[in-house]
Amino acid sequence: MTSSSSIDQLVDQPVSHDEFAQLAQRWRDYFEIDISTNPDPDFTKLKETIMPDCLSITHDNTALADRHATFATNCALAFYPLHSWDLKILTALYTAAFISLDDQILDMRHDVQLFRTRLLRGEPQPQGPLALFAKTLTRMEPHYGTFTMDLLVASTVESIASQGLESSGHVYHPDRISDDFPRYFRWMTGFAQPYGLFLPARHLFPAEPIATIEALMLGVMPEMAQLANGINDVLSFYKESVVGTERADFIYMGAAKRGVSPLAMLEDFSRELFTSYEAVMGRLEVNLQLREVFCRWIKGETRLHYIDPRYRLKEVDLSD
Repeated sequence: MTSSSSIDQLVDQPVSHDEFAQLAQRWRDYFEIDISTNPDPDFTKLKETIMPDCLSITHDNTALADRHATFATNCALAFYPLHSWDLKILTALYTAAFISLDDQILDMRHDVQLFRTRLLRGEPQPQGPLALFAKTLTRMEPHYGTFTMDLLVASTVESIASQGLESSGHVYHPDRISDDFPRYFRWMTGFAQPYGLFLPARHLFPAEPIATIEALMLGVMPEMAQLANGINDVLSFYKESVVGTERADFIYMGAAKRGVSPLAMLEDFSRELFTSYEAVMGRLEVNLQLREVFCRWIKGETRLHYIDPRYRLKEVDLSD
């Protein structure tokens, strides 16, 4: 049996710039990611459309609003290239609310705790990001089936509540949590499920009952959510824990639970994610349209990490 001190030594091993560069290259090769930064022709138009809301939720902080609008626009265009213009706007606004909440949550924990109550009562949300969530969910209603909207609302409430809990600073010790707790808690706090639920837009499946598409997608949702979270866990590790000092993240928590080094956790988890991607692609062969929408989403999320300044992967040496 490995001693706790030995595990601590393993987990304390840093991941070097070169080690992460090799991992990032492996991801780029696997998903055949083009890291050129040629702007999408719709980028400026979409960013200008969502900018007023971004200014509102950042209290007219122009620089911060610009960063939020840039990131949210990149997400919408990369993740959902086949979606309608209206849905690109709505998914961009949802992302702006998400990252603004992440930045400001320590200042609005009381209102986060009241989000569900106010939503159910139809009461105004006094905090900008929470109000934007409520507005965006309401406007998505015509674009999705009833089941998808139910899950979108439920998973948004869960993610907001879980982020509130995470911001409390509670420490989860490896010997006091279930083996799968790191993955479960990441699922709760990462907003992964909503981004998967944005896939089955009605207009993309005009020839089939939307309930059929929803049922098919639900069958692979656990792997889809794992992929959505996992891509971020691996590819944001550089900015957070190679050049940054973050240690209370999924990779470090998982490394401690498994008794391996963070680098080994990154490598093992990457292999798990590639396997999950291949499994979902196989299961969705019964509906090639949904399979294509899913494929573009995953490759788009991966590419986003390489091209958006938020993740700093331009600092990592990658082959052309």
